[in-house]
Amino acid sequence: MAAIQPWWSQQPANRRNATLALINDARLTDDEVAALCLLLEAWDSTLASYMEYRQQIDETDDLAYSEHDFIRDLMMLGFSGRPVEPEVDRFLDHESKKIVDVLRHKWPKAEATPLAEPLAMSINILLEGQFDFIFDFPSTRLAVYGTLRPGESNASLLEEIGGEWSDGTVCGRIVERDGYPEFNWSPGGETIAVKVLTYRELPGQFLRLDQFEGENYWRTLVPV
Repeated sequence: MAAIQPWWSQQPANRRNATLALINDARLTDDEVAALCLLLEAWDSTLASYMEYRQQIDETDDLAYSEHDFIRDLMMLGFSGRPVEPEVDRFLDHESKKIVDVLRHKWPKAEATPLAEPLAMSINILLEGQFDFIFDFPSTRLAVYGTLRPGESNASLLEEIGGEWSDGTVCGRIVERDGYPEFNWSPGGETIAVKVLTYRELPGQFLRLDQFEGENYWRTLVPV
């Protein structure tokens, strides 16, 4: 298995950014089917990039490597290199094959039926989880640039969570909306300093934070 997470950092920035843009667009739409179409495009691009990477590092010993193997390797990341018991290994193999079956067989058959929306919702959750593995668990990190930063007026919303803070930068621009700063991601934009909160249980706080921010603000997946 080639290292999956470090692999992504070696891909061309424009390819990575195009994939992130698709994921962000999917998160902005309320149409589950439309969101799935965007996520599948991002997924197919990611899979193609990884296959090309494997060829570049000359992994010719496993030319039969497939989408099923890719998903299984992603699942293995959750074990952080720890030994996996045989029954767990068989379970991961079975589950990865099920995911491929849903993506490549069940979804195309259901796309034009009344089952499309509920199935798309389930697949969207599944793909979001896979992307979380690929990008080294961004769901556990939050970059803030405005009033949520330590020492700012709304810092208490994050102080009570815990976790560790670090410095970072993002590219884009900040504009004012209703008296508050709003960040717009742009890969070619100016460099903006941010504070990054890292906390394993952060996903459990996103609903509360999203409700505080309101419908005019949304979390965006960007390189930091």
